[in-house]
Amino acid sequence: SLGALSRLGRLVDDLERHDAARAPVLQLADRLSGRFVVAILTLAVVGGVAWAFIDPSRAFGVVVSLLVVTCPCALGLATPVALAVARGRAAAQGVLLRSTAAIERLAEVDCVWFDKTGTLTEGRLVVTEATLPEAADRARLAALERRARHPVAAAIVRWVEGIDGLEDPGATDTPEVLDFAEVPGRGVEGLVGGCHLALLSPSAAPLLGDFAAPLARALDRGDTPVIAVRDGAVVGVLALGDRVRPDAAEAVARLRAAGIAVGMLSGDHPAVVARVAERLGITEARGGQNPEDKARAVQAGGGRAAMVGDGFNDAPALRAAHVGIAVHGGAEVALQVADLHLDAPGALATVRAIEGARRALGVVRRNLRFSLFYNVIFASLALAGHISPLAAALLMPLSSLTVIGASVLGRSFTGPGRGGPSPG
Repeated sequence: SLGALSRLGRLVDDLERHDAARAPVLQLADRLSGRFVVAILTLAVVGGVAWAFIDPSRAFGVVVSLLVVTCPCALGLATPVALAVARGRAAAQGVLLRSTAAIERLAEVDCVWFDKTGTLTEGRLVVTEATLPEAADRARLAALERRARHPVAAAIVRWVEGIDGLEDPGATDTPEVLDFAEVPGRGVEGLVGGCHLALLSPSAAPLLGDFAAPLARALDRGDTPVIAVRDGAVVGVLALGDRVRPDAAEAVARLRAAGIAVGMLSGDHPAVVARVAERLGITEARGGQNPEDKARAVQAGGGRAAMVGDGFNDAPALRAAHVGIAVHGGAEVALQVADLHLDAPGALATVRAIEGARRALGVVRRNLRFSLFYNVIFASLALAGHISPLAAALLMPLSSLTVIGASVLGRSFTGPGRGGPSPG
């Protein structure tokens, strides 16, 4: 169909293929429990036969004591209880996990790719310089951008309304917009007031001519430039600035201290991306990336990479990543494909989520080690004839209660909560 041939259709197909290619998470605890049961039954048979020769009157009691004291309940509870508790605590901290399996994937991350706008920057752009002299073009531009959802569109509408005092979007004198189209990585376009008007990224715009100087100034400042095109000719350049989030530098530093590589992927001009990366100390930064480019970049590393983004452009990369992280205020499609959603704003929310997942996995490992240690010790004592069936019945619940208590008391997702300051 025509829909399948469109860019949106191809992106949806990409997402579906990634869904189908994802292997189910192997449950280590289930495998251990299965092998443990086989091992205990084998020991029970061997022990029963041995005690039949040593002291036949005690053989039955030894076998019963062994089977009772080594009940695999603790081993089976070690993982699901710890992950369920961690997931609940994560939700209280504004980290909404699609499944408990996402905790394990998040803890395994060795590289984090950030989208720029809305994640490392505040996502609220303002027009810092404009070369768009005609008021009619400004009115048409505002009408066109009201149809778009990108932060660039909102900033331009605020700017036009501020300098021209335009009426609200529902006013009768607002130019009519026909054939509106929004193309990720390119811009927006449509028929407005009898003219074909487009607001494009520099890579998609025609020759700039006299407007090359404003573009150069915007790039030199690290602003995001957009090109206004009317009927195929450039009529203006707008430069938009987006402040870096106050916590972004700390977030990058903490990720690096934890042994995690940090990179940036953005559809913005490479010069703009390079300026932001320089301020944050990020060495791997790529600008001019369309949605497919971002997905390929995330996959190319071959490691366990996380992608942090908030928009439609980030959806393929969120799905292609080992774990996709949708940030506060993200687009609906990003929330649908991501493994977790951060309800707290700021780049530090990603760091806290990874740290919390690693602590949660630490609780799981401690539970498994305790369960195995408990069963080895008391299985040995039972086989040696030092535990009676009654004592075994009293000892058996202690292992399960210990695992549950360790899961509840263990520190997993803790911290300042939704949007609070980072812990000292």
